[in-house]
Amino acid sequence: MNMKLVRNLIILASLFLVGCSGIKMISPGMEDLYTDKFKNDIELIKKDFASGRKEVALKKLSAMDEKTLLPSERAMKRNLAGVILFSQGEYEKSIFEFNLALASSNSDVRLTSKIYLNLASSYFKLSDIEKAYSSIRKSEFSFLEGKEFQNYHLLRLALAKELAKSDVALESLIYLFKDKPDAMSLKAESNFNDLVSMYFSMGESERLRLIQQFANDQVFTAGYLAYLDAQNMIAMGRMSDSDDLISWINDAFEDNQNLLNLVATLKTEFKDVSAINTGVVGVILPLSGKKGEFGKRALKGIDFAIRRLNKQFKANGVDLNVKLVVKDSEGSSVLGAERVKNLIEKDKVSVVIGGLYTDEAVSQFLESKKYRTLFISLSQVHVEKVLKDHLLIEVPGSIESQISLLFSDKFLDFFGRKAGIVYPNDEKGRSYLDEFWKLAEMKNVKVNTVSSYDKTKNDHTDTISKVLGLKFKRERQEELELLREVHKLEGKTSIRRIQTLKPEINFDWIFIPSIPSEAQQIIPTFSYFDAFNLPIVGPPSWRSRSLLKQSRKYGKLYFLASKIPSLSSSFANDYKESYGTNPKLVEMMGIDAVTLIGKVFSLGKYSERSELDKALATEQFLDGVSGSWIKDSGLWLKTMQIMTLYRGRISKLDMTIKREIEEKAEFSEDEVTEEAKENEDL
Repeated sequence: MNMKLVRNLIILASLFLVGCSGIKMISPGMEDLYTDKFKNDIELIKKDFASGRKEVALKKLSAMDEKTLLPSERAMKRNLAGVILFSQGEYEKSIFEFNLALASSNSDVRLTSKIYLNLASSYFKLSDIEKAYSSIRKSEFSFLEGKEFQNYHLLRLALAKELAKSDVALESLIYLFKDKPDAMSLKAESNFNDLVSMYFSMGESERLRLIQQFANDQVFTAGYLAYLDAQNMIAMGRMSDSDDLISWINDAFEDNQNLLNLVATLKTEFKDVSAINTGVVGVILPLSGKKGEFGKRALKGIDFAIRRLNKQFKANGVDLNVKLVVKDSEGSSVLGAERVKNLIEKDKVSVVIGGLYTDEAVSQFLESKKYRTLFISLSQVHVEKVLKDHLLIEVPGSIESQISLLFSDKFLDFFGRKAGIVYPNDEKGRSYLDEFWKLAEMKNVKVNTVSSYDKTKNDHTDTISKVLGLKFKRERQEELELLREVHKLEGKTSIRRIQTLKPEINFDWIFIPSIPSEAQQIIPTFSYFDAFNLPIVGPPSWRSRSLLKQSRKYGKLYFLASKIPSLSSSFANDYKESYGTNPKLVEMMGIDAVTLIGKVFSLGKYSERSELDKALATEQFLDGVSGSWIKDSGLWLKTMQIMTLYRGRISKLDMTIKREIEEKAEFSEDEVTEEAKENEDL
C-alpha cells in the first residue's frame, strides 16, 4: 500500500463517508437529537443522491427552513450538502458547508468527527495539507467505524507522511493493520517494510510508548514490532535488554497466543551468527521470473569480477580465495529477506550483495541489518536515514549522496542559494524531500518552492502552475484583470496560448528527481507557462537516450551522475575478452560491488562479524569503479558530479571555472533507457 495507492483509495472512498453506501446518517445513541420528520426527509434526499439526482438533492436541502430545525439537524443538513458538493468537485463550496455544519454539531460527537474528516478530505483535494491535517486532528476516530475508520487512518497516514510526522503515520499504519492475526498476513502487506522502517526510525523509548497504547487491545501488529525489537537486541548481543523486553511482551500481550508462540521460540531460532567466513560472499538476486533476465546479467558481472579479484589476490600474495553463495529471491521481498537470513545464519557470509530492485533492497537490507552484516545494494535503499549506517553501501549512489552534492559549497556558489524541488508523490520522492529539507536548513539555503506530482498522470500543468505562482490567482487578481484587458485590446495575434500572468520565479535552481519519461512530461510545462532557461537539475537516471534525443527542445538541463568508466580500462578489456561484448549498466553494477568488496577484504582477515563491523566503522574511504565513497556522519556517500544535457550532448560541468567538458558516453545509453522501463533505479 504505497502512497499512490493510499491517495487512490482516499479519492475513491473518502467523501462518501456518510449519505450513501448504506452508512447510517444518525449515529447510534443520538436518535433523540433528530425528529422523525427530519429523519424521513433526509432518507429521501439520500436516495436522490444515491440515484445520481444530485441537483434535486441539493434543492431539497436548500428548501429546508433552518429556523424549524434543531441544531444537530442543521449540522446534518449542511454536512450532507457538503458531501454532495464534494462529489461534484466543488471543494471550496463543500468546505463552506462543512464549516457551517460544525457551528451546530456539538451535540452529536459522532457527526462532528465525520464532519471534520470530510473537511480534511476537502482540503486534501485542494492540496492544502496543513489545513487538512489540522482538521483531521479534531476528528475523534474512536467514534468512527468500518470504512469511516479506515478512511480516517488512510488520510491521516497520507497527511502525516506529507508533513514528515513519522510517529503519527506509524500509529495510523498500525491501526490499519490492527486486525492482522499473525506474522504471515502482516508480512504479506506490500507496505510491511514501510511499517518496520518507520518503527525503527524512532528512539527506543518512543517505540515502547507507542506499543504500550495498543497492548490493551492485544493488537498483534504492535506486539510483532516489539518482537522485532527483541530480535534486534539479541543480534547486537544485548541479551539482558532482550530478556526484559520479552518478559514485558509476555505480560502485556498475554491474551495474544500467536504472538506468545512467536516470542517463545525467539532465542532458540536466533542462532549464534557471530562467526563469519571472510572470503564467503552472499549474493541474493532475482534469477527467475520476469526480473530474472536482469538478475542473471548482474550475476554475470559479479562472477566475472570475483574471478578477476581472486587472480589479483593471488598475484599480490594475498591468502584469500573469495567464494560466492548465490540465492534466488524469485523477485519477492519476503523470500529475499528469508534467504538473506539463511546466507548469514547457515553459510556465515561476511558480506551480502543484493537489492537489484528497490522493493527487494529494503527488505534485504533490513534483514542484513539485524545481523550487523555489510549489505552492498545494487539500487537505492529507501528507508529512513537513521536506519542507515556504515554497513550499507548503495552502488548507484544514495539519495543522501545526491543531495549532499546539491548542497555542497561549490554547487551553491555556482547555482545560487534559493532552491526549489518538484518531487514524485511516492516513498522515493518523500525520501528526496526529507533529505532536501534537512540539508537546506543546515546550509542556510532558502527553499522557496516545494511541490509534488502524481506519477499516475501525464499532465503536470497543475503542479508547475503552482511552482510558478499561477495556481492561486486571488493575490494577483488586480494584475490579472489588467492584463486581460490589455489582451482584449490587442486582439488575437496568435493561435498560441496566451499566458495572461507572468510566472513568478523565486528560485535560483530547481531539483526534479523524476525518471526520464516523467521528465519529458514535466520539463516542457515550464516553457508552456513562459518560464524559459531555468536551471533544472535531475537525478542520475536523466543520463538516458530518450532525454538526449529531446534535449534540443528543452534548453540546457543538469543532472547528477556517477563517473562512467572507460572502455579502454583493463577490466573492460578483460570482460570483452571473456564474453565478447562490453559490460553494460547492470553488469557494471555487479562489477562495482565486487570492487568494493575487494577494498573491504583488504582491510584484514576477520573471524568475527563484530571485527569486520569495527573495521568498517573506522574506515573513511572506499574506491570503486564508478566513483569513490567517503564516510560522512557514519554513512557512505558516493562522490558524484554535475553533468549538462544540451543539444544532444552530455558534458561534465566544472563548477570551479564555469566551463563544460564534453563527455564521450562509452557505455550504451540504449541500455539505460530500456532497463528504466523495468526498474526506475536501473
